[in-house]
Amino acid sequence: MGTITPDGFDGWPPGTGARFARNYEPRTGHRHIHGANLGVRADAYAAVGGFRTLSAHEDVDLVAHLENAARPIVWGAHAPVRTSTRRAGRAAEGFAAYLRGLAERTPEETG
Repeated sequence: MGTITPDGFDGWPPGTGARFARNYEPRTGHRHIHGANLGVRADAYAAVGGFRTLSAHEDVDLVAHLENAARPIVWGAHAPVRTSTRRAGRAAEGFAAYLRGLAERTPEETG
């Protein structure tokens, strides 16, 4: 499971990028799951039944099944993927929705 590097926060409300950086840990051992930077061996994928048909978070579900099956998982940070910070994403509850949520928060709501 890899990390991401957002491609910028131009056009977002002030503080959105800072809130993202404060809440994101791009380090080895992180626990972030991104469809944009997820690699799974074919035999492990098949053993847990692959992606399930879900309305959202099928990547998180897949990782949970891999963990439950005691498949080894590397939470690496050595090869981040540059990821779009577009406001409208393909997945209704994906990264774009997460960023919109950050943009709507006040500084007091962000830890």
